[in-house]
Amino acid sequence: MAFEPGHEKFGGRKKGSLNKATRQAQKAAQEIINHPKYRKGLLARMIDAQPSPEIEKMLWKYGFGEPLNPNVLLSEPSAARPPKEDKKSGSE
Repeated sequence: MAFEPGHEKFGGRKKGSLNKATRQAQKAAQEIINHPKYRKGLLARMIDAQPSPEIEKMLWKYGFGEPLNPNVLLSEPSAARPPKEDKKSGSE
């Protein structure tokens, strides 16, 4: 049977579900973030004002997801997440 545009999706992961690699990266990031030695070093770097913000931001994002916007009420959950970047806009 040939592919027919517009047909219902069959099999595979549900739309938006995480694949194995993403889940493994998330678990690894959480293990690093929750490790006492990392926490101790993070505290020391923050006190000394020498953080590595991009790496730590990436670890927290992988471990616990995108941070919520503090300027949005919790009754508006769809607006609490920052907007996703449009991948098409920069490639033209």
